[in-house]
Amino acid sequence: MKKMIIGLVAACFLASQAFSGVLIEPGVGMAFSGEYETSGTLNGNDASGTADMDNNPVGINLRLGYKMIGFWGAFDYSLVSSFGVENSTTDVDITSGFLTVGFDFPIMLRVWAGYALMGDADYGVGKYEGISGTKFGVGYSGLPFISINAEMYALSFDEVTSGGVTITTLEADFNYYLLSVSVPFDL
Repeated sequence: MKKMIIGLVAACFLASQAFSGVLIEPGVGMAFSGEYETSGTLNGNDASGTADMDNNPVGINLRLGYKMIGFWGAFDYSLVSSFGVENSTTDVDITSGFLTVGFDFPIMLRVWAGYALMGDADYGVGKYEGISGTKFGVGYSGLPFISINAEMYALSFDEVTSGGVTITTLEADFNYYLLSVSVPFDL
């Protein structure tokens, strides 16, 4: 009898993970422990350098995708607003779109990885463009309808546009972590 009850509980628990459908997941969080690095030349002068993030900008995420038997694939849109760089008066707004794949374990743990398909970093008088990069994340969904997430972003931009002029000799890298809360809806 005891084995039958344990088997029934396990089947119910796993059956809740076995459905498929549309995944919609809005989220909000805060970036921390970030770094900004430039390399290359600007007007013939060396423009290489590094700086740490000097604030904790707000991050907003929206994930749209499809989920089946724990596996999911999605398009993630991410905006990190007012990424402050030390020794600079200009904040950077980073927008990015990722193709993301992940898995929701039955033990309330989620993992995912994404590749940047589109995005830019707007610093007021110009933009960093030509994005490439990755993100990795882990989430805990022990609370009803809420997932607590930690993500690591590594983004690289290979050109700068300022005043209508595109500069391809300068690259910028943004590396940061995002701690967020999201609400995954499986429809």
